[in-house]
Amino acid sequence: MGWSEFDEENGHHRRYTRKRAVRAVEAAGLSVTRSTYVFAGVFPFFAAERLGRRVRRRLTGRSEGHFPVDTVSLPDVHPRLERMFLWLSRKEEKVLARRDLPFGSSVVVAAVKD
Repeated sequence: MGWSEFDEENGHHRRYTRKRAVRAVEAAGLSVTRSTYVFAGVFPFFAAERLGRRVRRRLTGRSEGHFPVDTVSLPDVHPRLERMFLWLSRKEEKVLARRDLPFGSSVVVAAVKD
């Protein structure tokens, strides 16, 4: 996914793939014990929301507002969608207990100091 207004407003500097995150953690002298993507179940919705925001920005020529710096602000969602997202996240939690995920909207790396 591309860079967003949220990234700019919150001072983000880069996006990490799992491989890039592992390299950065190992370069800092830590040993990675596990790395995986998370939020795979809701990833298609994140991607669709971001695409919709881009299309609206191109059609209207303006952004949809600004996020306060250092604030994680999520779009309002219908309660049914919220329940579905929570259900998907609970299912994903069970999968993550057994295996890593090949894609998702976030990367998690666990590491120990050598």
